[in-house]
Amino acid sequence: MARIRTVKPEFWQDEDLAAVSESSLLLAVGLLNHADDEGYFKAHPGLIKAAVFPLREPSLSIHGMFSELSNAGYLELFEGTDGKQYGLVRNFSKHQRINRPSPSKIASLRQITEDSVNDHGGLTPGRERNREQGKEQCPAEEPPDVSFDDFWKSWPTDLSEKGNRKRAKSQWDRLRPDQQLATEIQIKLCAQAEQKRALRSRGEFAPSFQHAERWLRDRGWESEIPEYNEPGCGEHIV
Repeated sequence: MARIRTVKPEFWQDEDLAAVSESSLLLAVGLLNHADDEGYFKAHPGLIKAAVFPLREPSLSIHGMFSELSNAGYLELFEGTDGKQYGLVRNFSKHQRINRPSPSKIASLRQITEDSVNDHGGLTPGRERNREQGKEQCPAEEPPDVSFDDFWKSWPTDLSEKGNRKRAKSQWDRLRPDQQLATEIQIKLCAQAEQKRALRSRGEFAPSFQHAERWLRDRGWESEIPEYNEPGCGEHIV
């Protein structure tokens, strides 16, 4: 289902995206409409073409555009546990401010680490061979904690340093948040950040965030904040 998104002016000044073709740049914008509220999307070329290019024939194939955007660091492609191809718009949660986001149905299918994805978005040769030979030959490693990764990427670095990732991850693990709590943490972090930015833009005092580890330890998402509904937290922005 297509979604309404807003594109920031900085998008057009991105040096990495400036190197891709015009068709790929158009696809980059189209994927914002096509992706779910966590930035995931089905990467089947036929579905993408029907959704983004229904009435025109792009100058490059969908696969070629995927490669350009992957090389530019804009997206990551991966094979889900169901054997289908999916994609993730990198840093989606950092730039999108979504009030009451719907949990992704694709995120749980992402069972490979970034190291197992090559520059063109496919599986590395070693991982591909192991997959063909059987799961028992894959490295015995736990899947990445996507929820913590999303939290870490979306931390408002303009308001506070992130601090130590390992210690912040330890605090997250102690919380052991389910999907509902993880979503609440993301929403409250976004709302508090937007409130502080609004206060500062009006010349009013707004204290900086604690670093991520302490914010989690002190359950910062439970802090009461005034009702705030300026564009940014309640709208989709990239």
